[in-house]
Amino acid sequence: LAAQPGFYSRIHAAIQGVTEETTTGVARLYQLQKSGELPFPAINVNDSVTKSKFD
Repeated sequence: LAAQPGFYSRIHAAIQGVTEETTTGVARLYQLQKSGELPFPAINVNDSVTKSKFD
């Protein structure tokens, strides 16, 4: 990130969604969603019926 400051700010509009597998990451996504700060759709892979396909 130090080599490319502002990288995520520039690509933000092109991101269509994200996935998260860790418990901590999923908890953070729920916090962002609840506060209205989640900028794009996110999939909680841990709760997915097809989790084995992601692994």
